[in-house]
Amino acid sequence: MLISYRKNLDRIIFLSMMSFFVLPVLATIYQALAYSFSLQCLAIVISTQIMFVMDTVEMNMRFHSQQADLALYETKRFNKGTFTVYNYDRS
Repeated sequence: MLISYRKNLDRIIFLSMMSFFVLPVLATIYQALAYSFSLQCLAIVISTQIMFVMDTVEMNMRFHSQQADLALYETKRFNKGTFTVYNYDRS
């Protein structure tokens, strides 16, 4: 399902989600070939941390983009004169 919707996702988000599947598979293959300590849990934790960091980065980028759009909208609105400016005489 992730492969079929990859066009709708950013490249960074797609790669971080793929790491959630790829890293545990690679750890399982390595463990099957060279029997040592379990790497599967470690691979799942690392891929989960990658997904968390990439999601946080994407949210920050979205937030800053929305702030820039809002500032542009307010600037255009102010230039059209739809704001009511009150001049208070402080004397």
